[in-house]
Amino acid sequence: MARNRIISQSEALFVGPSPATGFHYTLTTGSGDNGAFHGLPSGIPVNHGYYAPDGTTEINLKGGNTLSPSQTLSGFIGGAISGVGIRNDLTQIHRVQGISHDLTLNRTDVNQFGQLARLSAEILSTPTVTLNFSYLLANAANEAALGFNINGTSAALASILNNTEDEKNYFIKTVADGVDAIGGGVDDTNTDVIGIGNGFITSYTSEASVGSFPTVNVTVEGLNKEFFTGASGNFIPGINPADGTRVTNATNNFNNEVEFSMPEATENVSGITTGVANISALRPGDITLTLTKAGTSTAYDALGAKIEDANAKIQSYNITANLSRTPIEKLGSKFAFAREIDFPAPLTISIDALADDIRTGSLIDRVNCDDEYDIEINIKSPSSCGGTQQDVMKYILKQMTLDSQSYTSSIGANKSVTIDFSAQIQGPNQTGIGLFISGKGFDTEAA
Repeated sequence: MARNRIISQSEALFVGPSPATGFHYTLTTGSGDNGAFHGLPSGIPVNHGYYAPDGTTEINLKGGNTLSPSQTLSGFIGGAISGVGIRNDLTQIHRVQGISHDLTLNRTDVNQFGQLARLSAEILSTPTVTLNFSYLLANAANEAALGFNINGTSAALASILNNTEDEKNYFIKTVADGVDAIGGGVDDTNTDVIGIGNGFITSYTSEASVGSFPTVNVTVEGLNKEFFTGASGNFIPGINPADGTRVTNATNNFNNEVEFSMPEATENVSGITTGVANISALRPGDITLTLTKAGTSTAYDALGAKIEDANAKIQSYNITANLSRTPIEKLGSKFAFAREIDFPAPLTISIDALADDIRTGSLIDRVNCDDEYDIEINIKSPSSCGGTQQDVMKYILKQMTLDSQSYTSSIGANKSVTIDFSAQIQGPNQTGIGLFISGKGFDTEAA
């Protein structure tokens, strides 16, 4: 029966590993199994099989070309190999609230004298594929899946800046009509997939306000967009940027096909720190914001406003990391072979608070003593009866400079102050300036 519509019930969002042109499975061997004995290294990327060290014997997945995270390898070296498995490296983005995607073909008209209408409209530059999605903050697992560092000490964008976690494939899975994508199993014949190939994050925004859940908005630009039927057996949407061809085969010692298989969507993250995975969403009442002069514990106190942890009436914050990119093209290629970040890349935060007592302060003093500020936003787990709240997510912004401070007052409304700060995205090895994220994601503890 034909589908009449698609609603959010039927969709789930996944992100693949980096690089976008590589395998989307990993061979795993545990302690005490036969993997090491048979020369199977753990942690290598594979798809359908792995060739043994002698180069002649192939170890195949049970079920032939059908891949799933639960299947194991059946070997032909001295019999079956126990304790060896395949990990599906597609990671679900949880608590998704909205997804939109579009593509734009940039054309150039070909005209000539003697003819009013164009001869043709040719595609001369790389098409633009855009994916936007938003999700509620519940932990830092989504950030980890997107390639952010969440240890609180390394720059949050270090792995993106050094290209180890920059380029990924994104997948929108759609299951049969009337079935929840979460807990609905994997039905290969009634599953459709939209793939965004070679996706690069161009914007990351985290915001929260009184009366609303903390939310993250992400924008991704890709090189390719494909529509698939079936949950498995399809080639990944990644393309070879050098010549714009599909990634279908790979030349290496692992195997020669690069495919993906959609896993079952789950309600909560698996493998995350106990007690945090089941949080439905973080709450505005569990957020604290500390704004101090850089390297000190002195609270922000300038131009008539004071933001101190105990008494500040913070109403909202908005953190934005802008990673706009320029496609780099070359003769002989239909696609950009890279989308590099445009530097300097701005990092901004805007804080809204209710104005209380007017403090002292002078613009002249601000110009003469242009201080920098450290901002820490700490989000704890929701309080529970008899339980202890945990630090689930922290945003740490270091050496931010004051850009503007504005007051608003109107009839019937509380007087408010908006303070805007900015810095620039730092290099991967810098630890004294820029954005840092500390959060609970998988086995990572918040600092």
